[in-house]
Amino acid sequence: MRAATLAYQPRMWLLGTLLVACTTVGGPAPPSPSSSQPAPPAARPALPPYSAAAFFADVVGIVRGQYVEEIPVAQLGGLALRGLPDVRPRGAIRIVDTTQGAALIHGESGSPEATVSLSWPPHPMADDAGRLLEEAARFVVQRLGARPSEVVDAMMLGLMALDAHGTYYPAAAYTALQTADAGGDVGIQARIRGGSLVVVYAIEGSPGHRAGLRGGDRVLTIDGVSTNGLKMAEATRLLRGPSGSEAVFVVARTPWSEPRRIAVTRAPVPPLGVQRKTLGRIGYVWIPALLEGTAGQVRTAVDALRADGVRALVLDLRSNAGGLLTAAVEVSELFLAERQL
Repeated sequence: MRAATLAYQPRMWLLGTLLVACTTVGGPAPPSPSSSQPAPPAARPALPPYSAAAFFADVVGIVRGQYVEEIPVAQLGGLALRGLPDVRPRGAIRIVDTTQGAALIHGESGSPEATVSLSWPPHPMADDAGRLLEEAARFVVQRLGARPSEVVDAMMLGLMALDAHGTYYPAAAYTALQTADAGGDVGIQARIRGGSLVVVYAIEGSPGHRAGLRGGDRVLTIDGVSTNGLKMAEATRLLRGPSGSEAVFVVARTPWSEPRRIAVTRAPVPPLGVQRKTLGRIGYVWIPALLEGTAGQVRTAVDALRADGVRALVLDLRSNAGGLLTAAVEVSELFLAERQL
């Protein structure tokens, strides 16, 4: 089951301001405003106080809450730190494990200002992780001049290494995911398996379905870009594009002796929702994916089937593309008594 999607877009600008501002603490005082200086930009609408540390603490708390087994806070924090070497220029930041935490090192000078040490308390909580991750993010922003959003994305991608089926969508990718029918799409559900992009199913009548894509196909390249090691957010970006544009797939399929080229013309594809039908006195509900709103669709389908007089119900999750763990919980709660999940 894919871990809950993390999206920080509502306060991303504020987080960026905090990280940049924090890098100047203890430095020279800013120049006094004068009549020769341009007027400051208009202030953004006020939001409740929300520090970078609070943001990171919230993320760690959310991820811990999505798992049945207990995940140590220090483990999650360590995974987030492991994403920092990917901030451009790649490899400029090195992570060295220490007995009590980790050290972040910039370059080879070995000077004190090029190193920051992070130490975990004996029994760290999410707030402790928030403070340490904020300190690490500030260090990288200051040393590399990196955009705060790039640093946050790198840390979140590192954190999602916890779950092979988890995906982190940056703000722009998450918005595109939620508005998938607004542009062009090929109309397939896919997931990463063993480092490769595999088609779960092609939506009936979609461009991909008409072009011959089907469940089980292993997509090797999209428009010449290898899918080996690709993250799901990156694959989503490649699958979508302007309506009428062409996507060229190189696909491996059993029992083909060699991969084949399949060209698909993107077109608007409405999201595939929950499907229902009546089989005599048995109600049938197919759940193609677990997304925001899926539980409401299942409730509507079940209510309609009950009104039709069905005596039993079949929930079909075959070829389910996965989705949000929170959605899986919400669907399960429709059928389980309180506190049984």
